[in-house]
Amino acid sequence: MIDGKKIIALCITKINEDASRKFITALNNSLPSEDCRLMVYATCSELFWNTPMESGESAVFDLLDFDAADIIVIFVEKIKNKQVINTILSRARAHGKPVITVDGIYNGTISAIFDYEAGFRSVVEHVIDVHKVKNPHMIAGIKGNDFSEQRVNVFAEVVKSRGISFDRDKMVSYGDFWADPAAKATEMLISENRVPEALICANDSMALAAANTLISNGYKVPEDVIVTGFDGIDEIRMSSPKITSCICSYNKIAKKISEIIGDCLNGGYKEEIFRIPATLILSESCGCNKEKPINAQRELFELSNRFYRYQDEEYSMYELVAQTISCTSIEDVSSIISNSRLYDVDCALTPECLDETVSPLSVIERENAYGEEMIDFFSSDEIRYTTYRRFPRKEIFPRLKELLKYQKPLFLFGLNFLDVPLGYVCFHFHSYDVGSYCKVPQIIRALNNAIGGYRNLRYHHYLQNRVEEMYKLDNLTGLYNRNGFNKEFERIVKQARENGSAVSAALVDLDGLKIINDTYGHDEGDNAIKTAADAFKTCCPENAACVRFGGDEMMAVYNGKISEATLRNDINACLSSYNASSGKPYRVSVSVGVYICDDPDMDFDELVKESDKLMYFEKRSKKSAKEKTLMS
Repeated sequence: MIDGKKIIALCITKINEDASRKFITALNNSLPSEDCRLMVYATCSELFWNTPMESGESAVFDLLDFDAADIIVIFVEKIKNKQVINTILSRARAHGKPVITVDGIYNGTISAIFDYEAGFRSVVEHVIDVHKVKNPHMIAGIKGNDFSEQRVNVFAEVVKSRGISFDRDKMVSYGDFWADPAAKATEMLISENRVPEALICANDSMALAAANTLISNGYKVPEDVIVTGFDGIDEIRMSSPKITSCICSYNKIAKKISEIIGDCLNGGYKEEIFRIPATLILSESCGCNKEKPINAQRELFELSNRFYRYQDEEYSMYELVAQTISCTSIEDVSSIISNSRLYDVDCALTPECLDETVSPLSVIERENAYGEEMIDFFSSDEIRYTTYRRFPRKEIFPRLKELLKYQKPLFLFGLNFLDVPLGYVCFHFHSYDVGSYCKVPQIIRALNNAIGGYRNLRYHHYLQNRVEEMYKLDNLTGLYNRNGFNKEFERIVKQARENGSAVSAALVDLDGLKIINDTYGHDEGDNAIKTAADAFKTCCPENAACVRFGGDEMMAVYNGKISEATLRNDINACLSSYNASSGKPYRVSVSVGVYICDDPDMDFDELVKESDKLMYFEKRSKKSAKEKTLMS
């Protein structure tokens, strides 16, 4: 329950298909009480092939909050990945939540299934009993498929019960549930002169293909051959002739599920199977013209409108992707998406989507695909903001409670790029317009490519900059190497000439490096060099360019005047602090020389030469002082 609303969580795929859309609409409209809300967790594909893209899509089910959901409904016939189904069931059981499975039977659940067997039997019996067919032939689906074999068995039982001899090899062909194989199977019957009195097909797509093939070869339907289908898809009402079929009513099964939900909410949950009868549709292809005529002009107009809208919106989505992937900031991405043709949608992203240093191909190891915190990235109902709000992922969206006020389903889809979760979107359509549902895969693809492409390009730029940084920096000290320093030196000299200012060159040299290397090893020598470099860079002015010439000699060039005394004192203080706490058996110290040049045509070699003189003057002074101390 969320904010007093009972949450019915529906897991399904492909809401753009008529069957899914009709079921969702009917279920939402028949929920048992006004305080029930339908939250739909969906994918654009059926998850059949288990590809990386599908794996990324299925992460949306990680959003399902079993503490907040009151009832879980799984449309198992639509989700082709059994592992995904079993994972949802396992998590539901662990939280003690009732589960209703639609069009599939699983242990421990309440199952509401279409009675396909009885429905197909009614079609076969009508053809044989009413039309007195003695020579029927069946075009089945995929050989070995459960649905196909079930319908073949029904066909065989009815035929044999009517005294007709059944020969499977001669009376059953296979059309794989698709149009082309069904057309080829029909062509084979024609070429072998085995055209039957009736072709009983396992689904409507094959029936349409079979009828068209017969007519193309000069046969009349139903005068010469009766053709029947099964499923009741919309196309059979617009064909010529219209196809006799059997429809599994999504209104009926949705109403039954709504009754079950009401019982469960009242504590009446027990494992049970409910079979929803299918309805026979009698039409022209068997000679029974009882199907109501349709308004072909209206249907054609709607199809045409959806097609041209799709083309127009596809171009719009292409533009969104093209503009987004070349953006240089996430704020620009948000601006482009805000100005696109998206409506009734919110978008949340994982925090790493805003971090260009994270590889877009790296899968973050965590229990939930999206982590515990999300970024509220975009809402079509709000003015765009550039300070992206973080919120706990369990909240789904900051506006969730507001959206749940309306008795409309909420649709959650995962975003991913090459199997890496990017975030998710929530569609909250104000109407059941079929065009809105059909646009969902188009929008998801565009956002996947736009955000994923943007991340990919930004990470590429990040790596490119990192390589450039590595190329111009010394590995040990982090100071510029000679290659990187040359450009900085040119910049500093140019600024000095433009401003008429002096240029300072500070050169330091590590004291006693040979002794450290010979006594304690080169690793300790490297440590001494790095320690000196850190102190040097820290104590130099902020805009100074610091370079390691090699060995233990380092130099800084600065647009302005550097106080030699201040620099020496700061470095000595920094190194004294290090020496006091390092625990090393040696002390790190440096000699410093600073040369200030006012000549606008200054030469780099001159800066090095003069600062080097001053540095060695200090080094000799130290050596002389040490010798005097020893002699005394």
